[in-house]
Amino acid sequence: MTEIPLELQPRFVQAHYLNIVNGAISSIGVVFNIFSFITCRNLDAKHKTSFTAIMQILAFWDGLSCANLGIRTGILRPMGIHIQHKNDVLCRGTWFLFTVVFRESIFFVVLLTCERVFSIKFPVLYKKYANIKNVYKTGLLLSLFIFATSLPHLYYMRWNDGICKVENDLPYYDMYYIGSHYILSFVVPAVIVLLGNIIIIKALLQWSKRRSSTGLEFRVASLLLAISFTFLTLLFGSSLISVYSANYKADTTERLATLYLLYAVHNNLCFINNSVNFIFYIISTKSFRETFIKTITCRIYKKCS
Repeated sequence: MTEIPLELQPRFVQAHYLNIVNGAISSIGVVFNIFSFITCRNLDAKHKTSFTAIMQILAFWDGLSCANLGIRTGILRPMGIHIQHKNDVLCRGTWFLFTVVFRESIFFVVLLTCERVFSIKFPVLYKKYANIKNVYKTGLLLSLFIFATSLPHLYYMRWNDGICKVENDLPYYDMYYIGSHYILSFVVPAVIVLLGNIIIIKALLQWSKRRSSTGLEFRVASLLLAISFTFLTLLFGSSLISVYSANYKADTTERLATLYLLYAVHNNLCFINNSVNFIFYIISTKSFRETFIKTITCRIYKKCS
């Protein structure tokens, strides 16, 4: 029986259209994160905190993640251009950049969670050490750590006969893939954010009973819970797809088409995860909302005070 060509497989067609949707979501995500970054930068001194500093850095990495993955999978791929398959340099560089940016956007959500837990559990130390300068120092160290742990990607990604793929028969590949890809990129962040959320929810319940928190504390904690819940849900979904895809045998064109669809769904979840925070900021934070409106009207009508 003759197999249906890959381009005519229903799931490949679905993946193609989903990639176009992903391109649109990534474009929106880039714009949203630019708005978030500029608004956090323009907050007045009263509302500039360690939390908003991390929000600003997170917006930078989320925007870069949307741009990187969006251009490659949402714009170039539907046009039939596979940049990672051009040569060995683009193969290794493309995947290394994706890995670094993807992990940065994940770990700055972790840092956001740790900041709130630190403020709840150690309020005295928080007032002393939680400032914008220390956030930038911590963010730099975190970025260097992620950069260093992603370097093996340059070794394991290889370009052979026009195909960019992982060489899984190289030494220590299984150790790296399990340790760095799954445990470092998915398990560790999910556990930290989940435990942090439990602490924050417990604090919120105590504040509600005693009515001892300020409105700002309550709103910031609620904002982080919204971000964290979305983050965990989408990260869990993309992780399942990633694990399943890694062990999926695409030995027929039908199964290969299914694999393309899985990749498209995985990317879709990543795009949403990198794009949605701006909406949470606007809905839950009055100072952010007012600063954003002021920034936009200033740019449009040239009325800046």
